Amino acid sequence: MVRVFAGIKRKAFDILGLDRMGERYQKLAQNYIFLVFYTTLESVFVNTLLYKISPSMTGVVIYRAITYVAAAITMHLAAYICQKKSPLVVIRLGGMFYLLMYVALFFGLNYMDKLNYFVAFLAGTGGAFYWTAHNILVSHYTTKNNRDIGISALGVIQGIITLFCPVISGFVIARMPGDIGYRIMFGVGMLCVVAQIRVQLKLTPVEQTIHKSQLRLAIKLLLGKLTYKMLMAYEFVRGIRDGTFAFIVNMLLFEIITDESLVGINTFLTGIMAIIGSWVYGRLVRRHNRGQYLIVVTTLLLGVCSLLFLKMNAPMVMLFNVINSFLQLFIINSCNNTTFDVLGENNSTRKSMGEMLAIREGAMAAGRICGLAIMMALPQNATGYVTAMCLLTASQYIVAFIMWRVQRTLQRKEQASVPVGGTL
Repeated sequence: MVRVFAGIKRKAFDILGLDRMGERYQKLAQNYIFLVFYTTLESVFVNTLLYKISPSMTGVVIYRAITYVAAAITMHLAAYICQKKSPLVVIRLGGMFYLLMYVALFFGLNYMDKLNYFVAFLAGTGGAFYWTAHNILVSHYTTKNNRDIGISALGVIQGIITLFCPVISGFVIARMPGDIGYRIMFGVGMLCVVAQIRVQLKLTPVEQTIHKSQLRLAIKLLLGKLTYKMLMAYEFVRGIRDGTFAFIVNMLLFEIITDESLVGINTFLTGIMAIIGSWVYGRLVRRHNRGQYLIVVTTLLLGVCSLLFLKMNAPMVMLFNVINSFLQLFIINSCNNTTFDVLGENNSTRKSMGEMLAIREGAMAAGRICGLAIMMALPQNATGYVTAMCLLTASQYIVAFIMWRVQRTLQRKEQASVPVGGTL
């Protein structure tokens, strides 16, 4: 039996491309499986729970805004601990915050109208700690040559988990009387965090020669390097769309038909397209063509989003969700990989990576709050929501242009550093 499972594992790694990533990255990918499960559960069904308590999009928007702000603030603490201790300590602390979040959801379910802000803070803080450490580990476990493959493999894993988690959770919640379904799934989420923390104990440490905060260096680099300024600019604009689209499609569907099982099916379709999109991204996109693909993807998304003006019903929303889930991966992965290229440019930039990721999170949070504000400023009806979605999508043309500039700047620096007659 052990040999059978080992064979399945090897085959899965081969399909995902993880066989080319090394054992360190493979362990991080295993840890990622649990994260995707319990964060998907929170990101989908805490929203529907809040909407049931108070049938208004405003409560969901406020909850999400608090998670964004909490993440932006506490990520600086996470970066500090990364330097003073290690990324492995921080990633485990992230798991602990998520565990506290699920404890609050499980035992305080009947008091969510009072605990929602506290839960939002724990979710944002858990995400800040986890992703600070995760991004540093990804940068150490990968190289510029295999990073797109590694990131696309994580995208496939996310898609596979998203196939099953929302559908099963949605049917459990919808078919159980009262709030029993929510309580069951939040209990499962709690167990997943516990299992993940055990896996985290097997992660490979990264080499650290300096154990002090590099915030001063990060600020100096941000003020002096053009690529860092451009990084913050495209992450801000990316956040304008990213924050709202993290929940708006599922919530539009939930407004039309108040049924958690349908939301689960909708997210199931997201998982299928995430798998396909991640696979396609890993085979098409390279450093030199990320900007071009972003222009094409943004144009397609804008066109499909405009169709919702013609008809807003459950099938149309689900169709848009399928297309959006496939195409938005090109935006997300391209931004993430370009950020890793900038922050891993040389030894000096790598020293302050944790601090720069925290500053980047602040830029993204500001963009997300801006996007939420645009959505709330427009009429709270179908036309207003679709108008907001189109405006937020159109903003990604700016991301494509800035990213193209970043890549050209990095390429010029690499060429200038090569001796005459030498090779990279």
